[in-house]
Amino acid sequence: QEVLAIEREGWTEGDWDVVSPLAALIQERIKVWEELEPMCRFLLDDALTYDDRSWSKVMRPETSIPAIGTALERLASVEWTVDAIEASLRAMLEELELNARKGLQPLRVAATGSQVSPPLFESLHALGRERVVERMTNAVVKLEGE
Repeated sequence: QEVLAIEREGWTEGDWDVVSPLAALIQERIKVWEELEPMCRFLLDDALTYDDRSWSKVMRPETSIPAIGTALERLASVEWTVDAIEASLRAMLEELELNARKGLQPLRVAATGSQVSPPLFESLHALGRERVVERMTNAVVKLEGE
């Protein structure tokens, strides 16, 4: 039934295959069906569009560039599991002496385009290492240009 509803909304079964690993986590964060598509668009689109409000609120070159740069170094070689990603990025927070808001929110915006998304570590895992690295690299380039 869920797949039929998605197909009626213009989604394909392939889209659902990409989103379904995060479905339970997304369900906790939305109230109505119409909120589903914006919450998971980052998983389906190759080109990421940043939410202007999220970008201006979260992305500060002085803290975001070091956080994203260090995350990129760590994510390049970490075992690609949710637990390993989380452990590595939490260790990064300690290393850089950043709280989660200053250290992890820039990663969320860089990877998903918004400060509102499914849980960060699960989102990174679902995106895959290649897409995460590409998106975070693009965010650093954008930040350096500001």
